[in-house]
Amino acid sequence: MSTLYAAFILGGLGMYPILATSIIIVVASVRYAMDGEPIRLRFLAATAIAMLAMMLFWTVYDVVIMLTTMHASHVTGERSQVAWAEGLSAVLNQWGLGLLAMTLAAIAVAIGTYRAGARQLRALRP
Repeated sequence: MSTLYAAFILGGLGMYPILATSIIIVVASVRYAMDGEPIRLRFLAATAIAMLAMMLFWTVYDVVIMLTTMHASHVTGERSQVAWAEGLSAVLNQWGLGLLAMTLAAIAVAIGTYRAGARQLRALRP
């Protein structure tokens, strides 16, 4: 099993909507990088806010599930440290995927912004 696949599976249920939103935000940002249409920036901003909200939701959800499971299983001592480590690794995988997508999107938006600015400068020159 590859490391990326293992990280995706370990991330749990929250990885699927984060992956879907990641694909949307990266594709939209690449389209902005290609055409520089300002209307795309509003969509990208709204999608980034949705992504952050989703990542926060799944963090809270996973922590609640982890604590509920630990309480129901009466996990104490050294076993609790292992349970915390496993639970936090799931949450961090979700954040890793979301932040990777948002970083790629930010790079594409920076390229699109540069290209749009360069196009405007060329139009202003005599």
